[in-house]
Amino acid sequence: MVWVWISLLVVVSLVTVLALLARRLQTTRVRLDHMESRLASVLEGLDAGLAVWDPNGRLMACNKRFREFYPMVELKPGLVFEDLTRFTATRGLIQLQEDQVETWVEARLDAFGKGGHDLLRTSDGRWLDVDTWATDFSEVLLLYMDTTDLRETEASLSDQTERLERQAADRRLLTDAIRIGSTATTPGSATAAVVALVCAWAAWPVGYAYHVSEHGDDATLVPMPAWFAEPDAGETFSGLRAVVAERQLKAGEGPAGRSLYTGRVSWIPNVAVDPSIDAEVFDCMTGIRGACAVPVKYEDTVVAVLEFLARDQLVPDPSMTHLLEATAETLGWVFRTRTDT
Repeated sequence: MVWVWISLLVVVSLVTVLALLARRLQTTRVRLDHMESRLASVLEGLDAGLAVWDPNGRLMACNKRFREFYPMVELKPGLVFEDLTRFTATRGLIQLQEDQVETWVEARLDAFGKGGHDLLRTSDGRWLDVDTWATDFSEVLLLYMDTTDLRETEASLSDQTERLERQAADRRLLTDAIRIGSTATTPGSATAAVVALVCAWAAWPVGYAYHVSEHGDDATLVPMPAWFAEPDAGETFSGLRAVVAERQLKAGEGPAGRSLYTGRVSWIPNVAVDPSIDAEVFDCMTGIRGACAVPVKYEDTVVAVLEFLARDQLVPDPSMTHLLEATAETLGWVFRTRTDT
């Protein structure tokens, strides 16, 4: 009889324990479900696309924002990372050259699980920052963040900064040219200083000048001692300097003669195809593609011409033309006596 009661007590105790365990498990499950629900809510509320992959490269879960990047793909658990990567590269979802597709795919597959950062440009012009990293449980997280607005803002600020810096440089050019013109005692020294000033401002490697020795039908351009070549050019332009120092030009000859004839800035976009470029001069223009000539006037008469050479083709630019004319104008009054040129 005693054993019966003992058995009953044991059974009752076991039932009680099991009931308590069941209740605790139920409470724990409710808490876990609540936590999962909150986590899912947080993930869906992210402004970034998030996908979780297992160590073998199969999709475990992703949020709504991530699915928006792949509207044509059904992102189900088990989707292979390599398949999605190749789909991204070959279906025109991002901007890639055809010969870059396989290299990009291989790089992405190699980086899987190692962590890293990518910057992608979508076919519709958006910028995506893509981060990859592994968890302590070897799962791989892929985070897509659209940074288009940020990058456009940065680009806009950069453009504004560049424009302000350009305007400041333009103001310094004119200010320095006015200072040179107002303090120089001879046309030669003033012209040499302005030639160097313009070359530094425009990043042109070579500049030189001619003064007008006669006027009217007999107008002739004679070289001035106002040669400038960038310091690191070495002997590159020594041959050109020797040729220029011996040349005398009539109106219409070469860029400088053209400016003498027209009284306006002359632009030579490509010296290789312009017939006004003398063959002897062209042979000495190592690495030069563009040229520009600027007339210096005194009382509407051309008294000198500045000539500049550039490594790039020079496209005529109205604002640059106006600035070069204003700079040359500061030299005009220095030539009023036309002495010591």
